[in-house]
Amino acid sequence: MIHVSSFVRFKEAMCISLEVSSDGKYFPLKEWVQSIPNDAGLSSFELTPELEESVRSCIDEFKKTKTYFWLREDFKTILYDVELQLNKKA
Repeated sequence: MIHVSSFVRFKEAMCISLEVSSDGKYFPLKEWVQSIPNDAGLSSFELTPELEESVRSCIDEFKKTKTYFWLREDFKTILYDVELQLNKKA
C-alpha cells in the first residue's frame, strides 16, 4: 500500500518524469498514471510488483535529469515520499 498526500500532485509529477524517460520503456506505467483520478485528497493505492519496480526505476532515472533539478519542490517531495515507501517494501 502506497500513501500519497495528493493524487493530483503525484499524477503530475509522474507525468513529467515519464515525459523525460525512455520512449516505450514505461508504457504500462504511463497507462496506469493516466488512470489515476484527479482527487486532491489524501489517499493510498496498491501496486503490482511490476508497477512498483517501474515506478521505482522511473523515479530513479528521472532524478538524474536536469528536468528534475527544476521540478517544483512539492512534486519532488511527493516523489521522494513514494520512493521511500517503495524502498521500505523491497
